[in-house]
Amino acid sequence: MNPLIKRQIDLLLDTIAEISACLDNAKSHISQLTKERDKLIQEQWRLKKQVSTFQRVSEEYDKVCSDVETKEHLIDSLKQGLNDLLEKVKRLRGGIKE
Repeated sequence: MNPLIKRQIDLLLDTIAEISACLDNAKSHISQLTKERDKLIQEQWRLKKQVSTFQRVSEEYDKVCSDVETKEHLIDSLKQGLNDLLEKVKRLRGGIKE
């Protein structure tokens, strides 16, 4: 075989081997990136679920706070009513003793 042609074929084979190695590296890198992407997608879903939970809890918290405020007003009204009733009973009791 002509040495020049043999040299060109050897160069082509070397180049093909280098390209093959580059493709193997790229395939490995793509595989790693795919795994990382899948982990990030799972993390994203977990965070979305967590945000949804926080929103629901926040809405429930707002309702509970509103209920507590309503109950506090009711308790204040009941205390005032009981204090008024106590004063009336004391006045009645004082009137009966006289």
